[in-house]
Amino acid sequence: MGGAVSASFKWYDFVYFIDTLVYLFILIFKTKWLDTKAFSKKFVPVVMAASVALFFLNLAFAETDRPDY
Repeated sequence: MGGAVSASFKWYDFVYFIDTLVYLFILIFKTKWLDTKAFSKKFVPVVMAASVALFFLNLAFAETDRPDY
């Protein structure tokens, strides 16, 4: 399996992970940019409900595109 995995990687695959490195850099070195103010108590449940709804919408689209039967 090691040979197959290493053969499937290309030299430009690191580009897919650059955003993770940028976020990590910002989190570690640029803490003054981050706002430490807490969100309102009404905002957090709305965002969570919207994210769950988008997840299930994406799941529904995936099932209609590729049904499993």
